[in-house]
Amino acid sequence: MLGYKDKSIATNVFWNMKRIHGDDRATIISAFKKVLAEKKQKWNAEYRYQC
Repeated sequence: MLGYKDKSIATNVFWNMKRIHGDDRATIISAFKKVLAEKKQKWNAEYRYQC
């Protein structure tokens, strides 16, 4: 997936959050925390991954 070997991909949110592009990370993490706080069932965002 996205150039990462299957073994290196974790299935938890923290692994993914660390790999969000630096210019997008603060915005995405803030939006994700808001979704969790509001206990919403769905979340959609567009952002870049670091390669």
